[in-house]
Amino acid sequence: MDTARRTDPRRITLYSVAHFVNDYATGSIPALLPLFAAAHHWSYSALGSLVLVANGCSAALQPVLGGVADRLGGRWLAPLGLLATGLGLVLAGLAPTYIAVLAAVAVAGVGASAFHPEASQGVRRHAGDRPATALSWFQVAGNAGMAAGPLAVALFVHSDALERISWIGMPAFLVGAPMVALAWRERRGDTLAAARHRAGAAVAQRVGLPERAGRGAGRGTPAGSRARVADTPRVRLVLAILCLVIALRSFIQVSLGTYGALYYQKVYGWSATAADYLMFAFLLVGAAGTLAGGYIADAVGERRVTYVCLTLLFLPALAFRLLPPVPGALFLILGGALSMGSWSVTTSYGQRLLPHRLGMVSGITTGLTIGTAGLAAVVLGWLADMAGLAWVLDVAIACTVPAALLARALPELHEPQARRAETAAV
Repeated sequence: MDTARRTDPRRITLYSVAHFVNDYATGSIPALLPLFAAAHHWSYSALGSLVLVANGCSAALQPVLGGVADRLGGRWLAPLGLLATGLGLVLAGLAPTYIAVLAAVAVAGVGASAFHPEASQGVRRHAGDRPATALSWFQVAGNAGMAAGPLAVALFVHSDALERISWIGMPAFLVGAPMVALAWRERRGDTLAAARHRAGAAVAQRVGLPERAGRGAGRGTPAGSRARVADTPRVRLVLAILCLVIALRSFIQVSLGTYGALYYQKVYGWSATAADYLMFAFLLVGAAGTLAGGYIADAVGERRVTYVCLTLLFLPALAFRLLPPVPGALFLILGGALSMGSWSVTTSYGQRLLPHRLGMVSGITTGLTIGTAGLAAVVLGWLADMAGLAWVLDVAIACTVPAALLARALPELHEPQARRAETAAV
């Protein structure tokens, strides 16, 4: 087998740990709002603006910085982004005014936007023949970090000691050091590979042999036919359909995971603690679904996993609405596995679709997931105030149908295992 196709578990682990730390830092920002409110008595709109700026910077800039990484080479974006995220939290703990805190969380958001596209591309680079599996571990590490951030705030920070917020940013510097070392080694490897490619091309030209443009060009991706294929209108249409699938899936996941628990609290009188436990179970089973989806996608294809997950999601979501609270809650938790089962899979599909634009497509898929989830939380809250929680949940259940149909419309890009082995042997 070609060495370029082998999985490197140590580097995938490092990227996953870095993802945990990055999302641990950014995930702590919403949990800081009650502390800022108690300490400074800021308005709700001012507090909400902190989360909006952090999430907005992270989601909006990811495709842009991913495109920069594709064009100019972005090995340093992941470690520098991680360090910037940690720096933002350190500054937020030391900031004396609201504007300073706002600027600090903006730095953290920009850091997250720089980290995610190149880190996703790095995982793909070292995943070998298991890209969806590697990306699923990477995604689950980020989800775990998002959950750990609020826990760290609850344990270590209080309104009379806001300077302890800086502690939350410190792990980014600890993990950032090996990330910088990895970026330096990979950048040096790129330089040596490019030099070997130029030398081989010169020799081939002297002896009259055709140049092999496949390896060494464009960070290990073919520079000729693939680039021409990726610029066709059909591929742009497929990317647009993929984005719609991701947006609908994020809308459904936020509706079921967040407002499903609130529905039980309001309609059936569940306590806030019971609703929190239900939300935790939804996310925990969803993380397991993310891992399972990655493993299955490497065997049968990303498009098939996405389509099946969204198709099957309709039944447990409907059962959650129609059944009594306890069995309904069990079906809601099952819906967590299905709604999050294709999280990493859609990123892997996008990378297969645009192999020479890995940074850009990783930024689009990840940024769209984060941005849509944040926007959906606000819009759904507004709709719930106007029309009620039941109406919001029914709309989310109905959205599983167009999401599944759009996923079915995606072309199959997965190569069978036997053919991949045959290609690698060549």
